Amino acid sequence: MGADRIIYIGSRGGNPGFMRFLRVREGVIEVMPYLIRILGVKLLMDMPVNVTRRLRASSGIVISLREYTEVMDVLSEYIGLPSIRAYDFESVRGMYDSIFLIHRINNYYELQILNGRDLALTVPSLG
Repeated sequence: MGADRIIYIGSRGGNPGFMRFLRVREGVIEVMPYLIRILGVKLLMDMPVNVTRRLRASSGIVISLREYTEVMDVLSEYIGLPSIRAYDFESVRGMYDSIFLIHRINNYYELQILNGRDLALTVPSLG
């Protein structure tokens, strides 16, 4: 297939729960030393209210608040979006459809995907 990068999405309770990054070099698969937990994913049928489907996001950005983390650049490279370190959300509110917020907690990272307009948790259409 010619892929040199792979994002492995593992499940937790049937929903996406974590990401691992793999790199393919000369036919050998290397597991990168990053684990990102994915937060806030629910099935539409599990939600207590009607949820309107949003249009497919056409722009996005990877953000780390206040602190630079190398995994921010790795995620940016793998999903093909720019990345920045920001001091608050107001600096990017309304500029992108989706915000991939990554932050470090002890020995792992957590990812929240936010609507770029109202900063609410959202589920993007991937693919």
